[in-house]
Amino acid sequence: MIELPKEVIEAFQDPDTIKVLTTTDGDGTPHTVFKYSMIVREDGQIAFLELLERSRTYKNMLHCHWFKKTVAVSIFNPKTGLAYQIKGIPTRCIIEGDEWAQFRADLWKQMPDIEPAALWYIGPEEVLDESVEGRLEEEKKRILQLEFWNVHLRKSNG
Repeated sequence: MIELPKEVIEAFQDPDTIKVLTTTDGDGTPHTVFKYSMIVREDGQIAFLELLERSRTYKNMLHCHWFKKTVAVSIFNPKTGLAYQIKGIPTRCIIEGDEWAQFRADLWKQMPDIEPAALWYIGPEEVLDESVEGRLEEEKKRILQLEFWNVHLRKSNG
């Protein structure tokens, strides 16, 4: 497990940040959902509450947990432009205890009729800056003379 950058941890705390989880099933078919309950725990793992026990997400998380398959968490803040993808492995599924009770109590304030299925932990393995600025920096490193070619293309198309 790796340590998440400070700006990523802070982004998880910002209510404007959109949080998305992508899992895969046994055939490798991706399934993507929004998960506003996601937080970064003090130990650096990402945690979220799964609402439905028979959901594709729940089944896929079990599959990924059992077989040590990677899931992806994407975050995006439309106000700041911050965008990251965190790849990780599901490490725990919690259905009782203090943290479970706290997550459930927080959920019941917003959705009193829902009985959540589980609290999942994801151990981060890789962090990718997916902002425009971050991607451009990666491309500059990857493609020699990127700026030269961009200027040349603009002149020839302009």
